[in-house]
Amino acid sequence: MRFFINIFIVHFLFCTGCQSLDNGATSEEKSSSIQKIKSLRIQGIPYEHFIDQRSAFIVNGQDIHQILSIAPNQLNIAVKESLDSDIQPNIGSAAAITRDGYYLTAAHVLNEHSAEHLWLIPRHVSNRRYSKARVVWISEKADIAIVKAKYRTAFYQFGNPKWYKNFTVIVAGLFGGNSSGSILEVNKYSSKRPDILKVVHTSPITKGDSGGALLSKKGELIGINYKLEKTINSYGLSLVRGHALFLSPEKVFQIIQNDRLKIH
Repeated sequence: MRFFINIFIVHFLFCTGCQSLDNGATSEEKSSSIQKIKSLRIQGIPYEHFIDQRSAFIVNGQDIHQILSIAPNQLNIAVKESLDSDIQPNIGSAAAITRDGYYLTAAHVLNEHSAEHLWLIPRHVSNRRYSKARVVWISEKADIAIVKAKYRTAFYQFGNPKWYKNFTVIVAGLFGGNSSGSILEVNKYSSKRPDILKVVHTSPITKGDSGGALLSKKGELIGINYKLEKTINSYGLSLVRGHALFLSPEKVFQIIQNDRLKIH
């Protein structure tokens, strides 16, 4: 059975690095975008289940016991104004990249309180558990980071976004569900970071999707969403574009290997 998520947001819940109008895409826009792949199966299972098994929510900035309640069929993340804390929480997404719980996410989902109040909550229905997480690495030049949970998980394999320009891609979404679109551009992020690519796509995204996976139809990880951007075309129509970063697998696994060596 599909794992449904209800998220309740109050005025101080934010996604610092996202630039949007009315928080980006609506749930209806997301639902419409996904219709063309609704029967898609990845590795023999419905694509929604494939994504849920490899994705997590990040709750950052509060004691998890103050804001998390688990009901039999749904996970409710309620951030209440009455919480006795001056810490402002973030909620975002993350993509699993190893069996032992390393995740890629957007750096802006983290904050100065991440060392004490950072939690990962797997999306899959059979994994209604959460884990204290730690920050492994944050890029100094780009909006991307690696965090580590304390549980084992299914994980994404890397693809190459350059192979999928103009092809259908999928966003592992938080608010309003997953969405689908196509890649418009794949460019170097900067001359100083040749190991990072910037991927621009048409999949509807919104606040909370930051840190989530951008996937090929094969289920390959080809980016981490970090912002949305509104533009106006020549006809005066508003267009919302998603931006994702792709950190080279070589760099990712070098960071993870160094972290494992420090732990052991």
